[in-house]
Amino acid sequence: LKLQVLCLILIWLAILCSYEATSSRLNRKLAKELTTGAIASVFLGFGSLFLLLASGVYV
Repeated sequence: LKLQVLCLILIWLAILCSYEATSSRLNRKLAKELTTGAIASVFLGFGSLFLLLASGVYV
């Protein structure tokens, strides 16, 4: 489960980075950036939590 969540983090981060790199300043939409960033941060939180739990660090 932790590896799947961490892979989802990398996918969403790649989507966000490619969106920022390929779109011009005039074509960017704040809602899309905030949504993608929020999804990536949620997956990062869950991935970090499960990784810590799997390694024996109970938080």
